Amino acid sequence: MTDKSLKEHLAHFGLLTCNSTSTMPNITDLGFSWSDATNLIDKHELFYCKSYKNRTTYLSPEAYYLIKKYKKQKPMNAQAKQIYQLLEQNEMETIELKAFSFMKQTEYKKAFDFLLKERYITAIRNGRILNPNWSTYVYAAAEKWESYTPEPTLGPNSKEQLITLLSVFMTDREIKNFLD
Repeated sequence: MTDKSLKEHLAHFGLLTCNSTSTMPNITDLGFSWSDATNLIDKHELFYCKSYKNRTTYLSPEAYYLIKKYKKQKPMNAQAKQIYQLLEQNEMETIELKAFSFMKQTEYKKAFDFLLKERYITAIRNGRILNPNWSTYVYAAAEKWESYTPEPTLGPNSKEQLITLLSVFMTDREIKNFLD
């Protein structure tokens, strides 16, 4: 497949995970590859986060902005703020971010995962290629991604649009819990 057809899939369904769930296929289940996802990350046409069940989640720009509008972010604790402030100033790979944060591994991981779950940060581009199927990411504050990917025009029924996107993979109860 190609990153173009992955973009089309995301435009239609809004979100996709890296790993399968009982209700949502992953990128390889659908015939896409790691490089399809990273190509869209490099083009800022996909928002990388962990908003769905703490799993790697890929959002279309429309889904990102709809979720941003209707799913409130939890406030950052001190460690999350520290990492976020580093990424507001500079784009960094994980190894750099860990070094500059001066945190213990468990503290860092908890704060970093929180920032991804709450969509405060995202992968802004591909980092070092580790092998043909894997690379590192360079991270930035979500606002940096937004500067490359302006908000699409959301219609007057935008909450219904979001619920329609989510209902493909979630029950009404799961949608309610997700948006709370």
